Amino acid sequence: RSDPAGSNPSSVSWGSVSSKVSREVETRVDPTGPEVTAHVARAVDGQSGRRNRIRALCRSVQESITYLAITEDHDSLAGIRPHSPAIVLRCGYGDCKDKATLLVSDLRSIGETASVLLVNSGKPLATRQDWPSANFNHAIVVFKADGSEPDWWPKVTAADGGRWIVFDPTNQDV
Repeated sequence: RSDPAGSNPSSVSWGSVSSKVSREVETRVDPTGPEVTAHVARAVDGQSGRRNRIRALCRSVQESITYLAITEDHDSLAGIRPHSPAIVLRCGYGDCKDKATLLVSDLRSIGETASVLLVNSGKPLATRQDWPSANFNHAIVVFKADGSEPDWWPKVTAADGGRWIVFDPTNQDV
């Protein structure tokens, strides 16, 4: 299997891995596309307040998009590159990175600061600090905490001290 960041840890940095992955994901985020704006309008119709609008978007992505992975590309970044939100909405299915990219697009369309976060689900120590690589198997969403969210929403603290809410759009049990 090819490692998109390179197999020699001395020739690559976590910054270069992050930049490469971010470019692949960010080029697919589309908060102003007509499909996304229509999806957001339907999902938040009748909802007021930040918490209710975010919950409505999260629920909509969880419930209206079937979890199904189809990879058409065959390059080293195919497992990281999501489909566009427009395609996911038209097809009605997508994998974790597709659902995460759609939710980030939805959240950004209502003014939230949100990003896709790649993780190694079930094996967090598989991603080593001393060996930069694209060793991820799941995509989730983080969006900026502002203190108005319930205490039970899972949060992480970034290196700069900022607080982020963590959400998995593939898990319909949350």
